[in-house]
Amino acid sequence: MEKEKKREYRTLRPWQGFLVILVAAIYLFLIAPKIVGQLGRMGSILGEAGFFILSVAAVWIWKGNLKEVFPFRKPSFTAIAGVVIMWMGMMLVLSVTTLILQLFFPAVYFESGVETALGYAGTPVVLLTLILAVSPAICEEVLFRGVFVNSLRPLKNKWVILLISGIIFGLFHGSLAKFLPTTLGGIALGFIFLETGNLFYSCLYHFINNMSSVVVIAALGDIYRYMAQSSYGLEMQEIPLASIGLSVILSAAAPACLYIGNYLLHSQTEGYRDTLFPRKKPGVVISLIAVSGILFVSGVYLFIYGMIEAGPMLYK
Repeated sequence: MEKEKKREYRTLRPWQGFLVILVAAIYLFLIAPKIVGQLGRMGSILGEAGFFILSVAAVWIWKGNLKEVFPFRKPSFTAIAGVVIMWMGMMLVLSVTTLILQLFFPAVYFESGVETALGYAGTPVVLLTLILAVSPAICEEVLFRGVFVNSLRPLKNKWVILLISGIIFGLFHGSLAKFLPTTLGGIALGFIFLETGNLFYSCLYHFINNMSSVVVIAALGDIYRYMAQSSYGLEMQEIPLASIGLSVILSAAAPACLYIGNYLLHSQTEGYRDTLFPRKKPGVVISLIAVSGILFVSGVYLFIYGMIEAGPMLYK
């Protein structure tokens, strides 16, 4: 009996990853709106499914190893905790980033929030979760981290791979005003995937991140609808400096969250440090304290300055 020949798998190359991204962009911006866009809310899920089908088909056509390109392995509790804590740290950073951008693009952010809230008004929470959290967390991760990040591995430099994949991820969201936050989010997702080699963790991060939007829409959807129908919404477009200051104060916890989250994320990594803070490297602790201290002091200054500036307006 002849031995079965083992299938020879090929490693994805950067040009293949960019080609898949190009096809996905054409599908997202030109084809999907005309086809699945006519199917309403379910069309959103089918649209995301298109990314999944495209990704799997591309790897199969190019004779890649599906298990290596889309590595889903059993997660550990500590690594899951690390993902959650890293998400908390990134959310603190992105909150500051978003508030600062809202100073320059107030109408864009307001209209985007209202449009999203109105677009999903009356949608059951379970369906809303499938549309905004579950399907993007799986399908977009399969495309961006599974295919694209893996195709960039020949570049060798981890940070170059993260920067390129993050920028492409940011551009895919189709908003220049939100480009920076989504790019930073893409870099965080790529980092988690490269560090763990497990697509489950980046999917989990993506799900948690998008689920926060589901909670906001479900809880504050009526408020957005009210603002859209009244002049009050126009006033809310202006972001008080004190609010930014408060956000910067809270972001002082971000360095610790990112550091601890990263440590827990590597709980299953052989050769990684055994203790949270290396004894012979006091610079790590000093750096964390210094960055957090600068953020805290800057936030307090902005908050006090903002309150002083807003004082005359409060007493009118």
